[in-house]
Amino acid sequence: MISIIVPVYNVEMYIERCLNSIVTQSYTDFEVLLIDDCGGDNSISLADSYIKNNHLDQRVRIIHHNKNRGLSAARNTGILEANGDYIFFLDSDDTISTHCLESLHRYVTDDVDFIMGNYEQAPSSIVPYDFKRSRIINKDELIWEYYNFKLPWNAVNRLIRREFLIDNDLFFKEGILSEDLLWNFMLLPKVRKAVLVNQCTYQYYTNQGSIMHSTRNNIKYLSDLLLIVDRMREIVISENTNNAKLKSYYLKIKYDFIPYAVLWHNYSKEIQLSTFKKLFDSRFVDKSLLSYDRSFIYHSPFFVFIIRTYLTFYSKELYQLLKTKFCHWFKIV
Repeated sequence: MISIIVPVYNVEMYIERCLNSIVTQSYTDFEVLLIDDCGGDNSISLADSYIKNNHLDQRVRIIHHNKNRGLSAARNTGILEANGDYIFFLDSDDTISTHCLESLHRYVTDDVDFIMGNYEQAPSSIVPYDFKRSRIINKDELIWEYYNFKLPWNAVNRLIRREFLIDNDLFFKEGILSEDLLWNFMLLPKVRKAVLVNQCTYQYYTNQGSIMHSTRNNIKYLSDLLLIVDRMREIVISENTNNAKLKSYYLKIKYDFIPYAVLWHNYSKEIQLSTFKKLFDSRFVDKSLLSYDRSFIYHSPFFVFIIRTYLTFYSKELYQLLKTKFCHWFKIV
């Protein structure tokens, strides 16, 4: 059985749309856990009415928190309360395709720890990732795909063996933003095999007021990213995860992704420079992890690090702009 875990917090405009996409699944061996995270609107009342009106009492459970604890805590509650052999995380303002569970479940085997479907952005139907084909992938291949930013690190849209999560203590860290980034990194050293399914099984909606939409100019988002890379480093240097590809991925997150995120979110110049200084100064703790191609981080002066960071960001932004214009001019989808 599959346990679909749906955290519910201030989504009264979207909760029925989400539930509609669940109850129309072609695969029917599932339960739904709605985790009430104590929002201030009518989300749970609407969900409760939906359950009663559609006679779903035997299939859908509402689990109440006694106070607002955040997305990570809601997912952790769901993992602990689930009865299914597999977990599927679904955000309550998103939807899944009719054949989502069926498409993922057909790849279930004893040695596969999770099965990931592709997704599309809604309502634009843009598919940001290209899986090329459906395939089984081992740990090193999986890490390399993440290193090259070819896979989403979202927790949603995966069938994950519950036993795999419990046995490896793969719970979400509570109280931080970008919790999926850390959780996914924690998961990588433990994976034996995964499956990538080249089919859009999930519709991701970017809504005004969503957590990720509110990260722009949010200092907590930035401080949490720095906290996350510190935890990543602990994972990398642990005895059981001495993996060169994992080291490279950690370094790319720290010295490429975080600077890019700082600039993309348009923080003030003061915050940009202070963050880059923190990253640069911490290069000493990473000296033993730096590969040859990143040794410049340790040897170069700070102003070289700054120039490289800005040039990299603006060249990528220019490339994306030209790519978008080109596709528009020549009507390439």
